[in-house]
Amino acid sequence: MHAVAMHFERANPLVLVRVDQIVISTVQPGPRTGFTRFAIAVGLGRTALLGYYPSSKAWYVKSYGSKRAACRTSPYLFGGRRAAIFRDLGIKCP
Repeated sequence: MHAVAMHFERANPLVLVRVDQIVISTVQPGPRTGFTRFAIAVGLGRTALLGYYPSSKAWYVKSYGSKRAACRTSPYLFGGRRAAIFRDLGIKCP
């Protein structure tokens, strides 16, 4: 995914990015957010949580690390639908 590659290129242009799996949530966020979709991209044992921002027609990396790294993202990003979106993406938070 281009968003994941761009996320790393800003800090280190020599990083190799590999994405093995992409899962897009079928659950749409609530109305109080600018994002219309969320997805995870998995590769090399790491997971990137991405949000799609329709006004720029682009995906943005919201968190990167283990699947639990997504648990530290602000619940406001999801417009009140965080639990349903995470369940759909297979992310379990403590």
